[in-house]
Order: sequence, then C-alpha cells, then structure tokens
Amino acid sequence: MINKSIFGSFIREKRNEKGLTQKELAEILFVSESTVSKWEVGKSYPDITLVPDICKALDVSEHELIGGAEDTEYRKVKNEARLYRRISESFFLFPTAAYILALVICFICDICINKRLTFTPVVFGSLLTAFTFIPTCIRFTENHKLAVFAGSTYLALVILFIICCVKYRQNWFLNAAMGSSVMPLFSFRFF
Repeated sequence: MINKSIFGSFIREKRNEKGLTQKELAEILFVSESTVSKWEVGKSYPDITLVPDICKALDVSEHELIGGAEDTEYRKVKNEARLYRRISESFFLFPTAAYILALVICFICDICINKRLTFTPVVFGSLLTAFTFIPTCIRFTENHKLAVFAGSTYLALVILFIICCVKYRQNWFLNAAMGSSVMPLFSFRFF
C-alpha cells in the first residue's frame, strides 16, 4: 500500500473532482468530518470495510484507491463498456422506432385510402417477423438465447401465416407452419 500522504492527496483530489466537501463525503460514508480530514492529511487510512463505499462515492476502482493513482486501463475498459451499452441500446431502439413508424404510416394510409383496415394486418405481421430477425427478443432473457430467438421468430411467422390465411381466405396455414418448423432442424444439422 502507498504511503498515507499520497493516499490522502488522492482522496482529496477525487473528492474535489466530484465537487464534495469533507463534510458531504463524511455524510455519504457515515463517518465524521475529522475522519475524512485525517485521511486527506495522511494521518490515517480508512477502515477496510469503507473501501467499497469510498470507491462508489468517488467513482474510482479499488485498485485506484489503494494505489493512489488513476488506473487508465480500468477507465478505458469502463468507457468502452459504456459505449458498447449505448450502441447496443441504439441497435434495439432504432429498428423498434422505425418499425413502429412504418406501421403507423401504413395504418394511416390504409384508413385514408380504403376507409377500413385492408393491408395493415399483413404489414403488421410482416414487420413483427422482420423485428424478430434482428435478435431483439433475446435482450430480455439471460439464458437460452438461441431458443428464445428461434421461438420468437417462429411465433412471428405463425402470426403472419394466420393473418394472411384469414385475410385472403386461404387454407395453407398448416403446411406453412409445419414447413417453417422443420427448416430450422435441417439448418442446425449443417452448422
């Protein structure tokens, strides 16, 4: 562990970066203001049980706190993880918004042109199926992601088949549903 004065300087620097006074940091950590002052002037170290709370309050890692310096690798990984979460979120939100917008436009056009729903149900089934091809449903589950992806896609296809069969008064639903359920079995065999 580093010496107390370097440790204290690091705590003071991070506290100031967060815009906290010694009293405010002490209140967050449930210690006295004089205790924080003793850390910062290098008279003592904090109790080991306070390390996670100090790290959270000052937004530093345990490695940074104990080392008394910023861990650039940790910061880099943390920033990359934050960027990945943003990209992942936009990958989900952008197609979702686009599909909803397309459905609303089709609904408005259908009502304005035909004065009733004629092609909107088919568009809904098609957009639902397209939405499941982008693995969006797996973001809501932790386990069995492939099964959730295959199941949600198959369910969307079945809904599309039902809509088309009812809309066009056809009776090919059973053949299409069974054919769609058999195809993934063959594709898994070759991969």
